[in-house]
Amino acid sequence: MWRHRNELVHGADAAANAQRILTGLHDQVRQHYQAYQLDPGYVLSRHMHLFTSHSLERHLQMSYGYVTCWLQSVDEARQQLADHIETQHMAAIQFFGPPP
Repeated sequence: MWRHRNELVHGADAAANAQRILTGLHDQVRQHYQAYQLDPGYVLSRHMHLFTSHSLERHLQMSYGYVTCWLQSVDEARQQLADHIETQHMAAIQFFGPPP
């Protein structure tokens, strides 16, 4: 019973497990592209090349290593956007004073 369960959860062999992992990465890529299409401000303008240099279909054809690297780059770009927003917020408070 446990063997059957583990095969369902983790795949019957290494190839099935690798495909499961790649499918999860592809889902993340799709989510980022969808969010970017809904809001072009999803990343700073200097990071838009992450979405404009290759199409979604092209990214889904890339290797595991390329996809994981791209996802890390998008995560870093999102963090830089959050840092930029926080910096702008603090500068506005310093200039205009705290909100009433």
